[in-house]
Amino acid sequence: MKFAKINILLVLISLTYTFSGCYKLKKDFVMKGEWVVQTVQVDGGSTNLMGAILPQYDPNTCEYRIYFGDEGVCNGQYYINDTLNYAVQGRWVLLDPTHLFIEMDQYVKGTFEFEEQSTSLIHMYSERNLIKFYNIGETQLFIKAERR
Repeated sequence: MKFAKINILLVLISLTYTFSGCYKLKKDFVMKGEWVVQTVQVDGGSTNLMGAILPQYDPNTCEYRIYFGDEGVCNGQYYINDTLNYAVQGRWVLLDPTHLFIEMDQYVKGTFEFEEQSTSLIHMYSERNLIKFYNIGETQLFIKAERR
């Protein structure tokens, strides 16, 4: 009986370390480096809407960069020809190893399920994202971003 209790305790301790380590690894993955948004799609559509929501957007000369920082602060910066066009500050929280809450700019306010495609590519999907731009409201949102 005593042996069984010790085994259960050891299993619980190892699970705690495993899941907390996984959380830490995911947080480090998100926070590390600069993310460049490649695609923004709304309501399951296949059209990249970055040209519709960002002034003078050209995929060859423009970038929307995101930095996830400490203390839940994130920054978005829109560059045209390597010149900063505008910058915004938002907030983020890693809810668990696969879900991230982000609120930033006029386009993003929701909980995203994220999936690492590689060490430098991430897909984020939200069932209910609030888009304030043109009072669009809550909608599905898909974002593909690449780490630089």
